Amino acid sequence: MSTKAQTLKFLYKKLKNAHICEPSIFTVKEWNTSQLEVIKNIQSQFIEENLIVRSSALNEDGLNASMAGAFDSVKNINSKDNKKLISGINNVIKSYGDNCNTANEILIQSMVSDVSMSGVVFTHELNFGSPYYVINYDDISGLTDTVTAGDGEYANRTLYIHRDSLNRVRSERFNKLIVAIQEVEKIMDSKFLDIEFAIDKDVAIYVLQVRSITTLPNWNRSTANHVDSAISGIQTFVKRKFKPINGVYGDTTVFGQMPDWNPAEMIGRAPHALAYSLYEKLITNHAWRIARKKMNYAVPDGQPLMVSLAGQPFIDTRLSFHSYLPKNLDPNICNKLVNAWVKKLKDNPELHDKIEFDIAITTYSFDIDYKIKNLVGDAITDPEKKILKKTFLDQTKELLSEESQGSISQALKGIDILAKKQKIQKKSENYMDINQLFLLIDECISLGTIPFSILARHGFIAKTLLLSLAQCGILSKDEINKILASIRTIASDLVDDMNRLHTKEVSRNEFLDQYGHLRPGTYDIMSLRYDQMPDFSQMGFEKVQKKEISKFDLTLSHKKSIDKVLESNGFTGMDCEGFLTYVREATAGREYGKFVFT
Repeated sequence: MSTKAQTLKFLYKKLKNAHICEPSIFTVKEWNTSQLEVIKNIQSQFIEENLIVRSSALNEDGLNASMAGAFDSVKNINSKDNKKLISGINNVIKSYGDNCNTANEILIQSMVSDVSMSGVVFTHELNFGSPYYVINYDDISGLTDTVTAGDGEYANRTLYIHRDSLNRVRSERFNKLIVAIQEVEKIMDSKFLDIEFAIDKDVAIYVLQVRSITTLPNWNRSTANHVDSAISGIQTFVKRKFKPINGVYGDTTVFGQMPDWNPAEMIGRAPHALAYSLYEKLITNHAWRIARKKMNYAVPDGQPLMVSLAGQPFIDTRLSFHSYLPKNLDPNICNKLVNAWVKKLKDNPELHDKIEFDIAITTYSFDIDYKIKNLVGDAITDPEKKILKKTFLDQTKELLSEESQGSISQALKGIDILAKKQKIQKKSENYMDINQLFLLIDECISLGTIPFSILARHGFIAKTLLLSLAQCGILSKDEINKILASIRTIASDLVDDMNRLHTKEVSRNEFLDQYGHLRPGTYDIMSLRYDQMPDFSQMGFEKVQKKEISKFDLTLSHKKSIDKVLESNGFTGMDCEGFLTYVREATAGREYGKFVFT
């Protein structure tokens, strides 16, 4: 590999699938001895063009070290402007340093106009040499150097494309880019390249720089084989998982990181092994299923909800859809619904974080006819729709009963027992004894995550019922928001106590005794808890905006309308006040359960 300028000169007019802007090259020595001649040559080559003056030092693109970004470039110089052209060249030479080698080159080219995307392609992954085209790109700013400079909010978009899976690329611009990159690889006789590029608004590809990947000597050459072996194993596993499974509704599935228990949010898209293992143990192996079974949902026995693919957590949505249906619903209807919902998710991947709102029906609501029409359609017959509606109604009515094993009150009993056990454990001499770990995990599951799962589902059911009153025209969205804002939860208490801490009404120790176990924004056990953070600035608050809990009373007319809709939907024995009490208990219970088990 030669200098930047000589490499581009070598490639100039050789590429069929990309462009290289015509280069003009001269050395520092030539500039020092004959500036006027150099300027004359540039202006005869580029007539009234917008130019860029680029560095091309001898040590800039070495085999074992890259000086990318070390030297200056000067952009947007009119070729007729002698003063700016001379200044730009001098600035680039100055960036070479005091002991500049006079054999260093300066590269002049036309600027690429109407840039829609720019970036850098590594033809193998940099750190380990994994067999991927790694494309770091900016398709927002319209600039050509944000990625190489590392500047701006758009500089860090990254796409990984396996070198043997190029036929799966659907984007026109990335397809064209990869074709151009492969052509450069062929001409340069190297598969280990670092290539800067730009794409204009007509999807024309421009190659701006080509150099060797400098981390190549550090790679383990067996990495590619390990990666390919892992991918092959994943493909085999996924194919098996996507087949019909005995005892599970639906013929196939879709994996997602955001549906249901949303591991992407809870532990991250690429969690630490311990975070994944705990999340799996505490929730997605068994607890999720046990909780839904207590609530009379259908459950696929023996099936873990989450799987790991190359260290990334995915939810098996077929199992989610299965477990959103009442256990007493006809299996034939269940099978049809799961197949329809899986297909809809497959066809609409943007709905991965909205499957309980925009894909599946998971509970009864006052607008269930509307939801059946929009979320079920012709997946089942009209008589089957009536069965679905009645089965959801019967299930929901039972869940509102205090005697149900899946009720709020039953779940809170478990949470309260866990809270008492935690206080006793905290004062115990064996508080930090590792031998207590397995007991603590078992208690966290049976008294924590299972009851919390029930409370979380009640929170969803309550909100769904409340929102359906808007669809029925009984309440406005604003009135619903006011009802929800009037509910005091543990989160409200936390905000109040943060402010009391700030004003020294409570001490740091008092605050941490109550809230110290919380890890802001994550379930990852590797993240610091509040009581492990050394100072308030790291805790993320000095003064927190207080959320006012204001009482909100519905009008008599609203109350009568809600009484009427409850009665007409078969919720005998429950009036408006009872319904709002349920909404408040479900909302607060969910937050309290999460606070205790975490």
